[in-house]
Amino acid sequence: MKSLIVVFICVCIFPSTRELTAQNSKLALVGGKIYPSPTAGAIEHSVVLINGTKIVDVGTKRGISIPDGYMVLDCSGTVLTAGYWNCHMHFGERKWARADSLPAQQLSDLLKEMLTQYGFTTAVDLWGYDYVRAIQNRVSAGEVLGARIFRADLPIHMKGGTDYLPAEIVKTVYVVENPIEARNATRTILTNGADVIKIYTGFGPDGAMSTNVVTAITAEAHSQGKLVFAHPENNAGMRAAIDGLVDVVAHTITRDTVPQLLLNKMKQAGIALIPTVKSWNFWAKQQNKPSDEAQAMITNALDGLRRYSAMGGSILFGTDIGGITDYDPTEEYHLMGEAGMSFQQVLSSLTTAPAALFRLSTTTGKIAPGMDADIVVLSADPSTDVVAFARIKHTIRSGKIVY
Repeated sequence: MKSLIVVFICVCIFPSTRELTAQNSKLALVGGKIYPSPTAGAIEHSVVLINGTKIVDVGTKRGISIPDGYMVLDCSGTVLTAGYWNCHMHFGERKWARADSLPAQQLSDLLKEMLTQYGFTTAVDLWGYDYVRAIQNRVSAGEVLGARIFRADLPIHMKGGTDYLPAEIVKTVYVVENPIEARNATRTILTNGADVIKIYTGFGPDGAMSTNVVTAITAEAHSQGKLVFAHPENNAGMRAAIDGLVDVVAHTITRDTVPQLLLNKMKQAGIALIPTVKSWNFWAKQQNKPSDEAQAMITNALDGLRRYSAMGGSILFGTDIGGITDYDPTEEYHLMGEAGMSFQQVLSSLTTAPAALFRLSTTTGKIAPGMDADIVVLSADPSTDVVAFARIKHTIRSGKIVY
């Protein structure tokens, strides 16, 4: 007699992250080690309770009971920090041009590939193609899962200072000759809805935007509560940016060693620095620089970062991704460590420093009750090796697991 064997095939369909977080607005992160801020002590065996988009309680497993209705995410063996900011990036690649019409899941996946898989819950786009509005708006509306976006418009250049840019780009930027034109360009940019202003204060070996033009831009921007980011290029551009009271120097200098006097003035003015040291390696390769010239670029960049961070100058994390095609920030963390930055300084550059600059310290940058539920879960502890800042297990943005 033949046996009848019945095989049941069970297909288990797990909900997507979007479905899971949509169904569970209450989330408990349990068992991890928390660094609530760069200056606060660590919390071991922790619990973080998230209700909707906000953190409602933070403490230890002994001190907090998890209420009914919370989805529990086991974070044992992990480290939690506030969500990261990438303060220098670009949506410059061709794939973003259809951001207004791409299916939501496809755009979410692109943002995950570029930002959220590396812990970035907020990003500042410093070029400002018009389609960036669509990315910004679709994320803000909750249609797309991704980092919150602040954006610049196209940058402002001094007349005669765009010679190193491709001709097709020169046609699109704002080129000014005097303070009146500079103020008018700034007004136009802000009328177009930009969150920040980007200017090129240096060009070529030693060319620079005049200080009175920089001052006109910053005065207009600051009168409307907006920040100015400067691409300095050289020491003359650094001097113009600092004397003109910009808010952020968006790159380290590679052409020269920055005079200490300039760094002193920069610190006194409260101007932040974005290192982007890794990007100089990328551009050196792209331009086929000789190895000794490429090394000199990195040496100058690290020197400026080392001295400014040692002085207590404000450092903001940024990668120049979109300008460079390798999104992985691991090398940038390594170079920041090589420049002598401590775990606390790197964490500040990713969290509290940018939150303070954008006047958002009461809502973001720390893991604390009442703050936005923007959290990174790491598989290793960056206090022993800053490269661990890149070892992301989960990224949570506004209470939703986006990676």
